[in-house]
Amino acid sequence: MKFSNGHWLLREGYKAYAPAEAYDVEVSDCEVRFFTPTQHIMNKGMTLGGVALTILISSPGEDMIRVRTYHHFGAAMNKKGFDIEDQLA
Repeated sequence: MKFSNGHWLLREGYKAYAPAEAYDVEVSDCEVRFFTPTQHIMNKGMTLGGVALTILISSPGEDMIRVRTYHHFGAAMNKKGFDIEDQLA
């Protein structure tokens, strides 16, 4: 799916968001999970609105890094794409 209009512009109807900070980090044996809002959080009230992304970083095999980014992580997901077999599992 193409999200750009040419090389520099986003297509009409699409928005791009980038993480502003790592608000919360969870480290486990198999992955690192970042909760990243797209604006800097200055006070508790700023956590109520805006876009928040969850970034999962793991290693499915030797010399590989897998980065997955989710918006609304934990919601029912319509799974599309393909599976990557974990060589270390």
